[in-house]
Amino acid sequence: MKPSARQSGFSLIELLIAITLGLVLTAGLISVFVSSKQGYRVQESRGRMQENVRFSMEYLSQAVRLADFFGSAQPATVTVLGTPSYTGAGGCENGWLINPNEGLRGYGGGTTYPGDGLPSDCLNSSTVAYIPSSDVLAVRYADPSAGFTEATFTANLADATAKTSMLTNGKYFLRVLAGARGVIFDADADSGTGITALPDPGSAPGALLNYRFKSEVFYLGNFTPTGASVATPTLHCKCTTVNGVTARQLVEGVEMMKFDYGIDSNDDKLVDRYLSATDTQTASRWPNVLSVRIGLVVRGDERDGFTDTDSYALPSGFSYTPATAISRFQRFAVVREVQVRNRVTSR
Repeated sequence: MKPSARQSGFSLIELLIAITLGLVLTAGLISVFVSSKQGYRVQESRGRMQENVRFSMEYLSQAVRLADFFGSAQPATVTVLGTPSYTGAGGCENGWLINPNEGLRGYGGGTTYPGDGLPSDCLNSSTVAYIPSSDVLAVRYADPSAGFTEATFTANLADATAKTSMLTNGKYFLRVLAGARGVIFDADADSGTGITALPDPGSAPGALLNYRFKSEVFYLGNFTPTGASVATPTLHCKCTTVNGVTARQLVEGVEMMKFDYGIDSNDDKLVDRYLSATDTQTASRWPNVLSVRIGLVVRGDERDGFTDTDSYALPSGFSYTPATAISRFQRFAVVREVQVRNRVTSR
């Protein structure tokens, strides 16, 4: 019988070498995984940033296009019935909100609060901090998507359930005789039959229509969601509702917002030059604004492995440079010109 071959295991040195090589290989795989995961998160952040750019610009563009729409009636022919009662926005409430003579008005950014006459305490909040230097835009219009014939409107006011639903997004309505003049009134205070006692907008032939009156104030604020420890720059809107003025968070990541206003100096329906809110305010040119140049800087929500040292050129000659503490976020700047179409077509 042949003697069995002698068997031997790994020596201690060989075992240590194998473990070391395994650890090096594992560390490399972990590094690749972490880098891949971070790259994926940054890529996702970039996608969300691009979506936020589109959403922000869409919100603002739609508001500018609708500014000064009062059911084919000119702002000067629209009156307000009674004393408007809206609370929840400091100085930006009551008659300031329900004002058809200021369908569009901007306010230049300030060091601690917007300038150019924005009422005090309008944007102050315990949870939202105004972002210095950012501009504010206020628009007022009759919502064309919330139009009612006289018969339908009266029927809705007479039905408690229908009335509650109708008033959810605002209690003030514009009752207008198409092409003539109109009146803005508090539908929440109406009994349901008292609508017929409201002053008739005019005696000219035409259909009586009712639209929900909307007032929106767009601004930027650092918002800290419940449970979060870090504030995020966010596009906000102070909007009219049935109970007062509600601050809504629209789009996260909007770091800076600036506007220029296209002025028609000779009433030929063409923009002659663009001015900042301060220059427009000084010259009282707001009724002659035919277009708005909107400038935004929007950032992602994940830090990247680079430092953003760029300066972003925005309307009003403003240059935005990110602070060092937030320089590792990706950013996208966009400038768009939007026409105040109701002024162009009605003048």
